[in-house]
Amino acid sequence: MWPSNENDGNDWVANLPPPSSEEQEKINSLLSRARRPLGPGDPRRHHFIPVFFQKRFAGEDEHLMVTRLGIGTRKSVHVRDIAVWNDLYTHIDEEVGETVAVEKILAEIDGMGASALNVIDWGLIPQQADRAALATWIAFLAVRDPFTRRTMEAMADQM
Repeated sequence: MWPSNENDGNDWVANLPPPSSEEQEKINSLLSRARRPLGPGDPRRHHFIPVFFQKRFAGEDEHLMVTRLGIGTRKSVHVRDIAVWNDLYTHIDEEVGETVAVEKILAEIDGMGASALNVIDWGLIPQQADRAALATWIAFLAVRDPFTRRTMEAMADQM
């Protein structure tokens, strides 16, 4: 539930300051780059666990051991083929038509998260911007999976 007059424990949402003009400009720029009709060269394979993050756990060959739940079989798989669905984030935008805008936005967030992790890898103390980027990346990582996508679609269908 978003800001209301009731005290539902979400008062912090109502008290968030609006984005600064610089932040709003960045948001608008990202949205204008992302909200485009699906075109040639747009990504169709969408990873819900980013490849850059999987590579942090992979060997030099960029493979990880994958165990199929419920079956128990294990095999070595390249990170480009793990946690990926075709068109997971493709959707129909009423204004622009079929688009991969969500995938493009997630790619931007992944880039900021990767940069923040690199700061930590280098042994530096993350600054506020790095901590914010990392927190944003983790938050989006928690809700970008196929189950959450289906749940959101089901909720939208009931509205």
